Amino acid sequence: MTKHAPDDESDDRNCKTKVRVRIPVKFEVDYIIEVNNSDDVDEIQEKLLNTDASRWESDPQFYERLGDDWYYFVRKITKEHSEKVVS
Repeated sequence: MTKHAPDDESDDRNCKTKVRVRIPVKFEVDYIIEVNNSDDVDEIQEKLLNTDASRWESDPQFYERLGDDWYYFVRKITKEHSEKVVS
């Protein structure tokens, strides 16, 4: 049985390429707003654009949701989501 010297591990790391990966994370955040016509999507969009984005109905718990759905998000990654990191 051959033992590997500690230098073998560092040589292996030197051959690897660093990549930056953008993980497509999607979740929903609820808002309560007042509008004149609840069927008018344009009015709803305009009202939301003029609303402070942090005024959600309840705390969306971004970190918890990310952890719960991590496997699903990672499985949605495609080649377009990664790029080589140039040092």
